[in-house]
Amino acid sequence: MSQGDTPDLRMAVYGQSGKPFVIVAVDVAPEGLVFIRSEMLDYGPLSRRVADLFGNGGVTFAPMLEGTTSDYAKKFTFDGPGSECAERWIAEYATLRWGKANCQVIIEEPWQKMKDFAGRSRVRYFGSEEFPYFTSDSGDLSRDLNEAAGQTTFLRFGFIVSPPVPLPPNGAEADAGTIEAMAQNTKMAFMSAYDDMGYVVWMR
Repeated sequence: MSQGDTPDLRMAVYGQSGKPFVIVAVDVAPEGLVFIRSEMLDYGPLSRRVADLFGNGGVTFAPMLEGTTSDYAKKFTFDGPGSECAERWIAEYATLRWGKANCQVIIEEPWQKMKDFAGRSRVRYFGSEEFPYFTSDSGDLSRDLNEAAGQTTFLRFGFIVSPPVPLPPNGAEADAGTIEAMAQNTKMAFMSAYDDMGYVVWMR
């Protein structure tokens, strides 16, 4: 996939005043690839494995308000459109591309440990190497992404896995085969950025 494959999905969202805004994919290559890949290689087993499989290729972009320049988006620390808006855009694009029933969202929490969530997570979770992973299965990918991401801290990595992979029981440890299957089936990875107000997305 080349950077010319940046998605052209335009999604309308509405502010509190009812005014419509449009979220689009803004090209952040090549800086975006360096940014997200270097972070993923430092954390959990799923993010590290996906970074290995994606290599140094693919397309990187950020769901941003229409009119945002690529130069602005490449700063990665300025305001984004809001994480919920970016999550809705990611879910909409994934659903259109891979199908509603064919997408599973997995969120990796890199700064806390499994013991921090024992018995108190509001969504399904499992672990690997003490890193917690969250998922949800409401049948609405946007809701699933928002619920799973809501369990995490400022930094998180997300993965759209297609086709879905059977997961371990709630609160259990995922074996190496499950992590590998999720990595192999990951079509899209994303990382919180823009002061937690958006995401940088990486697709192969």
